[in-house]
Amino acid sequence: MIFHAASMAAFFVDQLAQAPVVVQCTQPATESWLKWLLPTITQTIISLTSISAGVLIALWSFRSTSEKDHEQWLLDQKKAEWKELLARIAEIERELPIVVDSQEDHKELVAAAQSILPLLRGMLFVFTALNSSGFIREWEAFVEYLLKPFMRTIRTDQLIQSGRFSGPKFADDRARRYMSRNEKEIEAREKFGALLVKLRGLAHNSLGVKGELP
Repeated sequence: MIFHAASMAAFFVDQLAQAPVVVQCTQPATESWLKWLLPTITQTIISLTSISAGVLIALWSFRSTSEKDHEQWLLDQKKAEWKELLARIAEIERELPIVVDSQEDHKELVAAAQSILPLLRGMLFVFTALNSSGFIREWEAFVEYLLKPFMRTIRTDQLIQSGRFSGPKFADDRARRYMSRNEKEIEAREKFGALLVKLRGLAHNSLGVKGELP
């Protein structure tokens, strides 16, 4: 029995001596998670950067396009107002005297010139240019000229022609009457022409046009 127990003990000692000792070291869990998450984090950062860049480009493009559209819209509104104003004022030229006509009372000329004042004051997009340049005040002065010295001369001429003014002073006054009326009509054309030229210049400057419009 003693021999058998000694044999068993020797067998187990021999097996323990032959079996290699294996020591397993457990790696930290954090290192494993970092290795697993690192590619995902990197890809996410790259994706977010690309998306952000795309959004910024889109916003910049939208803002740039919006500003250009707004500027074009403003330009179109100004064009429309300048066109309307120039067309209305150009119509007055038909009422301006080209030759002396003793039968013409020029009431339509005065009415046409007066009708431009509300239009000038009602301009929305070009009012600043009209007002700051003094054009509105100059047109008011033109209307006042037509109402007073111009029309006074026309009425006096009509009264003399009708014979309501009689006596030696007016008996042979046809030549002087003709010259006075003619001078006022020429002056009216010149004043109107100067205003029309100024208005075209204001329109050109406002629209950024160089030279004459086609």
